[in-house]
Amino acid sequence: MDFGGVDEFKGSNGAAMGYARARAARELYQARLAKLDFEARAGKLVELGPLREWLGEQVHRFRERALAIPDQMAGLLSAADREKLRGKLIEALSEIADEYDPPVAG
Repeated sequence: MDFGGVDEFKGSNGAAMGYARARAARELYQARLAKLDFEARAGKLVELGPLREWLGEQVHRFRERALAIPDQMAGLLSAADREKLRGKLIEALSEIADEYDPPVAG
């Protein structure tokens, strides 16, 4: 097991060295926890759950608005070109929107 440079405690006195290794490992763990706590309080860390939810909502909103564009634009064209262009726009926008679908949380 690697404790980040704690191997210098190896020696003939097993019990004392075992205690020293355990103590060093505990101190390293405590230091890492303190760093995480500091970063959280400094605003450098965020919770993934709410972020994923927000991002999923944004992607869904973008997708719905983007896919509404063909219907909004179709009224500007002649009847013959309307369905052809509408189909092409839906195809292109669906392809783009599919690339940005968030992964399903499992």
